[in-house]
Amino acid sequence: QAAQSALDDPKTVLVTPPDYLPDFGKIVQVQMLGQWQKVLIGQLSAQDFADDFAEKLNRSKAKYDARQGK
Repeated sequence: QAAQSALDDPKTVLVTPPDYLPDFGKIVQVQMLGQWQKVLIGQLSAQDFADDFAEKLNRSKAKYDARQGK
């Protein structure tokens, strides 16, 4: 019921992960997993986690686009 309420909320934005990026799995499983654990125990802010994750994804997307000739 809570999930449906969240989906019905007009402020909810659904995001599709960029799993087409060749190193997406490495970023999520290797580079960010430890950072996420730090967030959970209060050693890293959610904002710092999100900023680092976004930076890694942006770099990965830039490399992907360069290989695709974009």
